[in-house]
Amino acid sequence: MRSGRIPARCQEARAASASRQYRAEPGLINLRGARPWLSPQLLKRLVEPQLADSLAAGMAPQDAIVTYRRLYLLTLGSASFVNHRNPKTAQAATRQALAALDPDEFPVLTGHLTAIVPAVVDHEVYHGALRQLIHAANPTHAAK
Repeated sequence: MRSGRIPARCQEARAASASRQYRAEPGLINLRGARPWLSPQLLKRLVEPQLADSLAAGMAPQDAIVTYRRLYLLTLGSASFVNHRNPKTAQAATRQALAALDPDEFPVLTGHLTAIVPAVVDHEVYHGALRQLIHAANPTHAAK
């Protein structure tokens, strides 16, 4: 783990695990409200190991916390704004909203429904973004 590389599998697994938990228990996000999650249990489970791994991999403290915040915001945003429980409903709502748009005013959105509608519920959008973020934060890649 101290090879000078951020343990990407650990970071991805930690963030993906949090994402699964938020999707399984959407009430957690509502419970959070506008308050930051600063309980010792949460800090010990998520924040401390993430920062420790990043520092051990050679990241500066500022880079480590910024990377953690990006992972957290990406994960929380995905869990908050994607309808994971009912993909067909999410797709139907998207299709209906876009169908109501004037094609002259919204040519891109109305002209690419076959690409847009599936992406609304595609979990790879989140996981791909997560991997890109981790890869970009790796000091060995960021220096290039």
